[in-house]
Amino acid sequence: MTLRIAAVCVLAALASSGCQTDPGFARARAAGTAEAYGDFIDSNPNSPLRPQAEKALSDALWREAVQAGRPSAYISFLKAVPDVDARTEQAREACRGLLIAGKGTEDEALSYLRFFPHDGSADRIRRALAKVRLDALKNSPGPWGASLFTALYPGTPEAASLAAAVRLQEFKRAEKVGTRLAYSYFLTRYPSSAESQRAKERLTALSPADLQTGEKGDLDLISRLRAAVPQFARLECRQGLAGALARERDQYGSEAERLRARLLGLSRSETLPDFCGERVLQVPARERALVSGAVRALARIKQRQKALGALLVDPEKLTAEAREIGRKASALADESETLDLELEALYGNTAADPRRPDDTAPRNAREAMRRAKRGYDAAQALGDSARKAAFVDLLGSMDRQSDLLLEIIASREVPAAAEAAE
Repeated sequence: MTLRIAAVCVLAALASSGCQTDPGFARARAAGTAEAYGDFIDSNPNSPLRPQAEKALSDALWREAVQAGRPSAYISFLKAVPDVDARTEQAREACRGLLIAGKGTEDEALSYLRFFPHDGSADRIRRALAKVRLDALKNSPGPWGASLFTALYPGTPEAASLAAAVRLQEFKRAEKVGTRLAYSYFLTRYPSSAESQRAKERLTALSPADLQTGEKGDLDLISRLRAAVPQFARLECRQGLAGALARERDQYGSEAERLRARLLGLSRSETLPDFCGERVLQVPARERALVSGAVRALARIKQRQKALGALLVDPEKLTAEAREIGRKASALADESETLDLELEALYGNTAADPRRPDDTAPRNAREAMRRAKRGYDAAQALGDSARKAAFVDLLGSMDRQSDLLLEIIASREVPAAAEAAE
C-alpha cells in the first residue's frame, strides 16, 4: 500500500512540474524559433504547456531581435511580450536608437510610431524618417520624386537640398510643352532661378499669347471637369493637402505626418481616396480671368484632340465623311443657296449667315471644302508610317498641354474658407 501511494505521489509531482510530453511542444522546442513557438500557441490555445511556450516565445523573439539588429525585429518582440518583461524597455531603447540614426525603413518607423504614438522621441524619429524618404525618392525611377518630396516637406532643409533639381525638372517640362503658357507658368514660380533667363528667351521667341482671357461662365465648367477628369480631382486633392502641409508650423509633428500620410496615399493609389472630398476648393477673384482662360484653352485642345484621335482610330470613316462634306459644300457653292446651315467639317463648324446671302454662303462652302480636303489628305497620309508617327507625337503634345492646363487650374484654387476671408 505504501509503495502504491508513493508511486501516485511521484506521478503527481511529475505532472505538476510540466514534464508531461506533447509532440507539438517537443517539435517547437527542437526548432527553437519564435515562429515554431507561435505556431504551437496558435494551434493549442488551451494547452497546459501554454505558459512555458509563451516564455520560450519571448526568449526566442529577444534572441532573434538582438541577432538581426533591425527595428522590425525589436517591434515584433515588443508586440508579443507583456510590458512586465524586463527586456521591454531595453528593446524600445534599441529600436528607438536605430530609427533616430536612420537605420530603419519607412515602414519600420511608421510601425513604431503607431505602436508608441506618444513616445518622447517621436519628433526625432519623424525627422530621421524625412531623410529616409529623401534617399528613397532620390533613387526612385520616376521623374517627379524630387517634386513629390518638396510637397511632402515644404520649407524643410531636406526639401531645400532638392530645390535645384525640382527647378530643372520643371524647366525641362516647360521646354517639352513648348508654349508661351508653359514658360510663363515656370517664370511665375521661379522668377529668379538659374533657368529663368532661358525661359524668358524662349518666351520672346514664341508668337503672341496662346491663352485668351476667359469669361465668367467658364468657371462653371470646373465642376464638370472635376467629375469627368479624375486626374483633375487628384490634382485638386494634392493641392489642398500640400497647402495644408505648408501651413503647418512643425513639419516633423504628428499632424504634419497625418497630412503627409494622406499625400503619400494619394500618390500611391490609382483611385481617388475618400478624404479628397473633405476639402472644398474654389477660384479666388484675383485668379478668375486666368483660370477661365485656361478652362477655355483646355476645352479647345480636348475637342481638337478628340477629332484627331478619331482620325487615327478610324481614318476610313473620316475619309468618307470628308468626301460627303466636300460634296455638299460643292453643291452649295455651285447653286449659291441662301441657307441657315452648319457644315460639319473636320476641325469645327462653319455656318452660313442669312443676313449676307450673296457672299457668305459660297464663302463658307469654300471654307468647308478646304477643311474637308485637309481631313481627307490627313486620313490618306496615315498610310505613311513616318507621318503616322508624327501624328502620334502631335497627340502626345496635346496630352502634355492638357496636363499643364489642369495643373494651372488646380494650382490657382484655394480652400473655400480662405476665399471667404478675403
